[in-house]
Amino acid sequence: MPEAGQIVGGRYRLVRPLGEGGMATVWAAEHLTMGNIVALKLISQELLQYDVAIARFNREARAAAKLRSPYVVQLFDHDVDPVLGPYIAMELLEGESLADRLDRERILPRTDLCRILLQVGKGLARAHAAGIVHRDIKPENIFLVVDDDGEETAKVLDFGVAKADSPLSIGAGKKTAAGTLLGTLNYMSPEQAQGREVSHLSDLWSLGVIAFEALVGRRPFEDEAPGAIVLQICAQPMPVPSAVNPSVPPGFDQWFAQACNRDPAKRFGSPQELAQSLAHVCDADELSLDDMLPVSLDEPDSQVPTSKQVASPQPSSKRRVLQLVDSTAPPPPLASESEEFDLEVDFETEAEPEYFVTHGPSMVGPVTFEALRSSYRAGNVPAEALLWTAGWPAWRAAAEVFRHEPRQPHKQTVPNLALVGPRALVPPAAPPIAPRKPQPAHPASPVTSVRATPGKLPPKEPSFYLSDGALVVGPVRAGMLRRGLDESRVPDGTMAWTDGWDEWRPVAELRAELEAWKPAPVGLLRNRSGIECVGMKTRMPPKAPSLSTAGTGGRSG
Repeated sequence: MPEAGQIVGGRYRLVRPLGEGGMATVWAAEHLTMGNIVALKLISQELLQYDVAIARFNREARAAAKLRSPYVVQLFDHDVDPVLGPYIAMELLEGESLADRLDRERILPRTDLCRILLQVGKGLARAHAAGIVHRDIKPENIFLVVDDDGEETAKVLDFGVAKADSPLSIGAGKKTAAGTLLGTLNYMSPEQAQGREVSHLSDLWSLGVIAFEALVGRRPFEDEAPGAIVLQICAQPMPVPSAVNPSVPPGFDQWFAQACNRDPAKRFGSPQELAQSLAHVCDADELSLDDMLPVSLDEPDSQVPTSKQVASPQPSSKRRVLQLVDSTAPPPPLASESEEFDLEVDFETEAEPEYFVTHGPSMVGPVTFEALRSSYRAGNVPAEALLWTAGWPAWRAAAEVFRHEPRQPHKQTVPNLALVGPRALVPPAAPPIAPRKPQPAHPASPVTSVRATPGKLPPKEPSFYLSDGALVVGPVRAGMLRRGLDESRVPDGTMAWTDGWDEWRPVAELRAELEAWKPAPVGLLRNRSGIECVGMKTRMPPKAPSLSTAGTGGRSG
């Protein structure tokens, strides 16, 4: 059994367990050379005796690693430890699952649900395009992460990872046995519950069930007996949302009837269509384009909705496009897989982007994108190093490619690219090694006009943690805090702290500083009392000072 301090694969030291399921255990683990903490997933020891379980874990882990999207948990590494067997290194997420959110709130605000399903839909669309069907979409597999700016992103977990059959149903074959159920019964489509072949439309059924649960307040199919649940899903009259909860938005009954139609051909055709239709039902069309689907460097332009796909989009100051206007092109798209997920795929022969890195006389490569990004974050790739991969017309500076990535200070006196990858010669197909010339400024447009100085990003809006007695919420953006104060929703006795302060300060003393930031829209305040109206409950930040002191001297600089 895994133990704290144990070395896995010669690269990771187990720190503490994070969770355990029937198929795998997940640990927080430290990379021995980079020092960063990852989530390490280990196949359950009971399954190591089954070759089919190991083969599926390895095959599906490689497939999941190809899904580069901000809405899918990122996989960094996959290998086999001689003692513990196969493992997968993933990004370590801070936040809560959608299941935890539903347990706490029971019914979600409509805009929150639409934003979550739109982001999950983008992650699923990337998987479906690669021939991957998730088969276990449920609130536990949707994780809600809040960044330093207080922006929340939904990430899909467990894309087939460790979904081996139970030991009792594993045979000698390499495919899922007929009649084997993979997934969680309450969210299964009729074809999945009956053990028939499933397609991406089965994942869309699961999204419909989640939307019902989030707006109605309970699952549409629920019983203590598994057979009774299957009967509800496959044969009994379908539930009508408004008959259970009359407060659902008009049109949701019809939306649910299409999302969870027992005939797959009559469901929505894609995750985007399903999520955008729900946004229209919930009167969240504008929010769906500007706030819910930020443009990503690692997703193709075809994934971004156009004005024809979403009704009447309006410019929004929150839209992130201006930070991407003059950025570099994304890595070359991955080749789509045309085979069904359970079929054998020869991953060893599939083309995957390979990057070369040079700095002075040193040249290393090929290096995967994730390894390159991790090395840059750790400070092992100098900002002025040049990168190239097949399809790029010129070498590009690392600082340009990873302009939005957090970065630790470089600790090497002389850059040592040997930490990044093996030595290499200049690839024959590569262009001459020279920094790419700065791109000319783009023509003015409604999107870029909000930037005061062309080419210069606006100052970052600060985020605060708030405390009112034993309760701590955060991070809360300055604009959100200002809105809460303007509407007298934040109690006078609330204390605030942000990174860099050496003490907590009363929020009343922040009013002058908050005037520099535009207040958040009224509708973004949560339907909660006290400080929870502006943010979610959290633990005391590790860097924060004791709440026993308060004053005005906590500002840094």
